[in-house]
Amino acid sequence: MGWFKKLLLAMVFIVGGVTLGREFKEFGLQIGMVLTAAFFLSCAFLWHWASGYLPQIGKFKAILIMMVFSLLLMATVDYAMADFTFVDMIDVLQSTIRRSPWFYLATFFGAGVKVLFWNWLFAGVRESHAAKAVQA
Repeated sequence: MGWFKKLLLAMVFIVGGVTLGREFKEFGLQIGMVLTAAFFLSCAFLWHWASGYLPQIGKFKAILIMMVFSLLLMATVDYAMADFTFVDMIDVLQSTIRRSPWFYLATFFGAGVKVLFWNWLFAGVRESHAAKAVQA
């Protein structure tokens, strides 16, 4: 992996850390911990998948898994908004879906972009794993 790709990977984690810090401040410890766990789980999954450790999972399945992670994060934020404003969770979900259905579409599109980005980022690592597997 070249220096440019390492820099991009570092930026992913730095921006994620800054965003998580803002979420801790905005929603509190409990929601911040859930969002942190989801962030690290999604990064660990993408890292392993893009490195070639999960060859049985294709791009389409990886995009579906990231869409599930996106739904988990959106549901967590909706729960935090409901808890913070003392409103019923169903009301928050209905208003979120009714007022911003394009947000969900953009989030799912972002999941696909994220998978393709990590696939490109770890292309050399995946090829070296494949070469080592052939030699063994």
